[in-house]
Amino acid sequence: MTHTFPFLQIDVFTRQAGYGNPVAVVLDRERVLDGDAMQRFAHWTNLSETVFMLPLDATSEVKGYELRIFTPSEELPFAGHPTVGSAHAALHWGVVLPGEFVQRCGLGAIPISGSLEDGVSVRVARPELLDVQVSGEQLERVLGLAAESPMLLDVGPRWIVAAIESVDALYAIDPDPMELAAFESAHSPASGTTLYALDEQGAPHVRSFAPLHGIREDPVCGSGNLCVGEHLRLRGSRGAGDTWAARQGRALGRDGHVQITLLEDGALLGESATILIEGTLSYP
Repeated sequence: MTHTFPFLQIDVFTRQAGYGNPVAVVLDRERVLDGDAMQRFAHWTNLSETVFMLPLDATSEVKGYELRIFTPSEELPFAGHPTVGSAHAALHWGVVLPGEFVQRCGLGAIPISGSLEDGVSVRVARPELLDVQVSGEQLERVLGLAAESPMLLDVGPRWIVAAIESVDALYAIDPDPMELAAFESAHSPASGTTLYALDEQGAPHVRSFAPLHGIREDPVCGSGNLCVGEHLRLRGSRGAGDTWAARQGRALGRDGHVQITLLEDGALLGESATILIEGTLSYP
C-alpha cells in the first residue's frame, strides 16, 4: 500500500533559494514508516541529511515533535542544519506555533525558539572533547598542509576539528575522499572532519567533510560549526557571550551563514531557512 506524506525541501542557513544547505523533510503524522523505509528514502535523496517528523506521544506535556535524522548511509542522533530546517518546516505546517518548542531526537530533548519571519535558535549542550589523540601529522599528509590543534569533539555527530592558517589555504584544500575516510576510521568514533580559518575580521570560514557517510563535502554544517565554536573556546580565542556569523559553502557555490552564540554550558545555533520545494511524497 502506498502512503502519502507532506514533503518539503528547504535550504537552511540562507534566505536565498539555491544557497545554504538543503534538507528533505517528511511529515509522518501517523507513524507509518519504519527505520528501513526512512533509510532507503534518505539514500535515494542523496542529500547530506533527510529527516522524518513524527508526533510526540499523546501524553507529552511539551509542545514539539520527534525527529529522526538520516544521512545517505545511517541514522544520526542529532545534526544542526536538519534541526533548523525541520523547525522551519514545523512552523510552516502548523505542527508548532511561533515561540518555544522541543525537538526530541537521539540526543534527547532539544529546546528551540523562533518564528518563520525571524528564524529559529537551537540550544545545545557544549560539545564534549573526547579522549582520542588525533594525529596532526597524519592529517597534514591527507590535506597537504598543516592543521593546528586537531581535536575530536562530540555534539551527536563526532567531528575532527582543526584550524587552518588562512582562508585562502582553507579553500584550496581538495582532500582525497578515500584517504580522508581512512584517516577518520583510524580515529574512531569520528563522523567527519571540519576545518576552519579566521578572516581579517575574526569570523570563521568553515568546511566539513564526511566521506564515511557518503558526503564528500557538506555545504553548510550546523553541528560542525558548533564544534568549531567549542574548538575556539578550548583554544582560548572565544568565550561565553561571544556571538559570530560563520561562513560555509563558498567552495560549493552555496555560501551559507551560521550564527553561533557561546553560553557557559552550551551554545545557540541559529539562522534562517527558505522553502525550495513543497509537495506530497508517495512512498514506499
